[in-house]
Amino acid sequence: MNENYIDSEFFEIQLKHPHINKFLFQYCLSQMAMYIFCNYDDNSFGSWYIELLCKRIIYDGRDGYFIIQYKSEGKWEDYTMISRNDLSYSIVNRLISEVLT
Repeated sequence: MNENYIDSEFFEIQLKHPHINKFLFQYCLSQMAMYIFCNYDDNSFGSWYIELLCKRIIYDGRDGYFIIQYKSEGKWEDYTMISRNDLSYSIVNRLISEVLT
């Protein structure tokens, strides 16, 4: 079994935890081997980002939004924004796949 494997049931349980931020960050990192920059910041409500060349995933810890952004003409633009309450295992994995393609 893959040591980074997390099943959907465990993931869904973690989503109900009030401090999901670090778990989401670590999970996304485990799925994205080729990132350029990443940062997790406890002092910013557990906000974080993982950046590739022209795409990035951001988690706004204060407002609880999972955001996908694309870089266009040197500026980051929101592509998808999903509330923490609407996240699921399948949605997070679909969004990670979109960022990686």
